Amino acid sequence: MSGAKRLLVANVHYAPWSYGGATVVVEAMCERLVRDHGWQVLVLTTFFDPSIASYTLRRYTVNGVDIAAICVPSNLPYRDKYLNRNYDLIAKRVIDAFAPDVAHVHCVQNMGAGCIKHLVDSGVPTAVTVHDAWWWCERQFLITDQGVFCHQTKVDHRICRYCITDVNVTLERKSELMSILGSVDKVLFPSDYFRGLGVANGLLAERCQTNKNGVLPPKPGFQRSRSPVLRFGYVGGPGPNKGVMQILRAFREIKRTDYELVIVDAAQNLGRSWRNEIDWSVPGKLVFHPAYQQATIDGFFGSIDVLLFPSLWKESFGLTVREALLRNVWVIASDAGGTAEDCEDGVNSTVIPMSTDHKRLKAAITALLEKGLPSDYENPHRSAIVTSDEQASELSRLLHNLSAPAKAVPDRITETARS
Repeated sequence: MSGAKRLLVANVHYAPWSYGGATVVVEAMCERLVRDHGWQVLVLTTFFDPSIASYTLRRYTVNGVDIAAICVPSNLPYRDKYLNRNYDLIAKRVIDAFAPDVAHVHCVQNMGAGCIKHLVDSGVPTAVTVHDAWWWCERQFLITDQGVFCHQTKVDHRICRYCITDVNVTLERKSELMSILGSVDKVLFPSDYFRGLGVANGLLAERCQTNKNGVLPPKPGFQRSRSPVLRFGYVGGPGPNKGVMQILRAFREIKRTDYELVIVDAAQNLGRSWRNEIDWSVPGKLVFHPAYQQATIDGFFGSIDVLLFPSLWKESFGLTVREALLRNVWVIASDAGGTAEDCEDGVNSTVIPMSTDHKRLKAAITALLEKGLPSDYENPHRSAIVTSDEQASELSRLLHNLSAPAKAVPDRITETARS
């Protein structure tokens, strides 16, 4: 790819060690930027392998994308989780050898933000996508030590001091991270809600831009299967903040059995199972669906009529909601930040208040059970859902605008180990 512009992408996870919705987006973007937009991409990432030396560099290729992965140990000290100087020693050598024209950084937990500072100091135009509140909240998702959403917009550490170990350490962390984030050329957000959160916490509005996450569209010929009963699907697992207990309480109070509740056992992707972690029982039929990946996602959405997403914390995007809407699956979702931005109540979804009280969720489920959904229902706003191809095109234009002229530099990165 001589003459192609060089793009460095940084994210804490990448295939084959994929984890989380942000990584799904990163992988989709990298593959499309290489395949469809002519970029030469190198991904800087981490992996964990206790059998080899920490901070060893491993090179490999996945779906046409070159990867430089650094082995980061588990149980890092507090400061190393956000400024990892051992990681930086290797990352700087990778960055200098690759000589990128532009960089796009995503989640950097455990790899730390020091590589961003090196990019900026080296004059590399840099964009950062903020997928969560990690930059200004050490708990990452604005979830308190009691396991509930803290409802702050502009984070006030006079409130945080009751939730963290040492407010002075937290303030030092925030000061260092926000200084680095404030130095980049562009800060991207997956939703308008989250862009507003970034501006509220001190980022310059003119440097902040919404770049909605793209969704993998269904395969050609995709159709949902027919069922004599309404089928409700849930993906979020047994954790308290996805609303699972509200779902179970609602169904247990509904005096009907003519439905299916389909639970995706996503823990199977990590070699575990959620089946026995809580009592999932409901009066209707309970179905456990195998964990899916992007290649098998249509199988799940083809087997349900309604997606349940009563999140109890304000999310930056909500990939699963868009995957459902794009496949003509009705959604019952809470008005939780970016989650509901593509939902129109009564048109393609039922939007309920974000609340631990299950009564509104129960009413929404009951209403659908009573009136059902048309067998030929289609989401009239499907075209508004950004696909992965559309996001890649927008992102490519943005990165071209940031980047300097292309330069032909030989690839000098080799596998090394730091003793």
